[in-house]
Amino acid sequence: MSSPTRSRDPAVDARFDPSRSDRRRRVAGNSLFWRRIAIAFVASFVAGSCCALVVIWAGGWTHGLPFEIVLLDRLHTDLPSALDWGMVLLPWLGTNLVFIPVLGPGCWYLWRRRGRPDLAMIIAVVTIGNNLIGTALKLAFERPRPSLWQGRGEYTGASYPSGHAMAIMSVIGLLALLLYEERGSVWPLVVWILLLIATCYSRLYLGVHWPTDVLGGLLTGGVWFAGSLWARRAY
Repeated sequence: MSSPTRSRDPAVDARFDPSRSDRRRRVAGNSLFWRRIAIAFVASFVAGSCCALVVIWAGGWTHGLPFEIVLLDRLHTDLPSALDWGMVLLPWLGTNLVFIPVLGPGCWYLWRRRGRPDLAMIIAVVTIGNNLIGTALKLAFERPRPSLWQGRGEYTGASYPSGHAMAIMSVIGLLALLLYEERGSVWPLVVWILLLIATCYSRLYLGVHWPTDVLGGLLTGGVWFAGSLWARRAY
């Protein structure tokens, strides 16, 4: 009997490649990976909670710590109109309105078309987990936002932690690292660091977060980022 011919379309062949199907099953059903993700999730929530409790203990939860008020006052300066608009628009990059339309189809493409379920899985898990952790912390502590002046730009819900700082730290950090590993490109890491600095600055400049909100977001996002990389080593 003659062997079946392969399609000229690699994407079609990938759907019928047994080795790729096995890879998908190994990734999705890797119990060690999911155990480590669960540990990373809890560790991130605990880290964020500890940071919040320190601020509460110091007496600056509602009206801010003294250094926070001083810092926000110094950062509330007039920037050139172009930079000001940049600070207002920049935080939109760290919202689900951007992540879901971009990363959703991207994960599907990696999983189905490129035969890389490992990349699709870790990107989806880090993105969803980041949102769940941040939402849980906001609901658990419900810190009021600064009222030193009228906040501007994109902001919803409680002040702590900064969801934008968390998202840039963990989700964008993961994407930058994956691009570096897969393509050997250093520029995504540089963009990640610059975007992280600019985002943290914008949250304070716009008056929608206390500095400890941003610190809490960086800490929580950093633990989630590190824990996710640890979980990824399972496969």
